[in-house]
Amino acid sequence: MIRRYAPTAFMRHFTLMLSTLSIFFLSTQAANAVAQGIETVNSEVLCLPVQYQAPFDGCANLGPAAYLARMARLGIAFPLRPLPGTPPDPSLTYVDTRYGEVTHQNAPVFASLEDAIKKHNVARRIDSPYSFISYTDESVVDGKRYYMIEYGGWMTANDISRI
Repeated sequence: MIRRYAPTAFMRHFTLMLSTLSIFFLSTQAANAVAQGIETVNSEVLCLPVQYQAPFDGCANLGPAAYLARMARLGIAFPLRPLPGTPPDPSLTYVDTRYGEVTHQNAPVFASLEDAIKKHNVARRIDSPYSFISYTDESVVDGKRYYMIEYGGWMTANDISRI
């Protein structure tokens, strides 16, 4: 059997239950406060949480006010202050490295820019058919572009497709 309450009967039961829980909660907090040695005032009125720095005048130091007072004794103030700091410099996001794909298999890497211009003194070759390089410097000599792929290693732009 389902019991249906009229709105007023439901509200009376709800109010009675809420009052019972409130009294239980306040008495439990009062007992805890006495056990912890916290000064309380016998009152039916709770102190407002914003009064945690001021003396308690006629209100019970329970609930949020007690928590804020305890935190104030520990040196913690609310609202919490933001951490000191500054945003990082946007120039730190710039990396002076560019990338390219080696378009020709067995592409030569020259020991110096002069060797790359004259196309002799090959230091090594990139044999892989699917290779990528990073370069940090480029130079244009007589209309031809060269890329420095490692310290002292240079490749011609004919062998590289920039990404």
